[in-house]
Amino acid sequence: MTELFDPIREMWVPDLPEERVRQKLLHHMIQDLQYPQSYIAVEKEIALLPHLSGKKSHHLKRRVDIICFGKDIHPQHLLYPLLLVECKATPLSGEVIEQVLGYNYTVGAYFVAVANEGQIQVMWQDLENRVQKVDFLPSYPQMIRALQKDQ
Repeated sequence: MTELFDPIREMWVPDLPEERVRQKLLHHMIQDLQYPQSYIAVEKEIALLPHLSGKKSHHLKRRVDIICFGKDIHPQHLLYPLLLVECKATPLSGEVIEQVLGYNYTVGAYFVAVANEGQIQVMWQDLENRVQKVDFLPSYPQMIRALQKDQ
């Protein structure tokens, strides 16, 4: 079986369809969209996220595909989840969106996304608690600026 190198986990991983989606997206995030590699985690168990220590949820045993943190974006935490991404090798569906929103109920990232080989949907709640959606991944600086406008 062929393998792909994951620059975040610094290891070779099996070349599976979902992993190709994840690695392609990670490359795009780091190389093109200025996401700091040191602020990204891959296949991270939700229970191990620092801001959730002591919390209880049925999602804590789950793993998130990609999570990117922001520095100084939350009043109580130095690093806090900025973006939570669920990668799929299948078409994006309402079920996939519900899955990532369910994870985010526990995680509390400001932005969530679902991605497959050909598309990505990024979602967030605006100041009136309406869900907004775009079909592209904004750059890291754009996401940080969007949060600063809301504060």
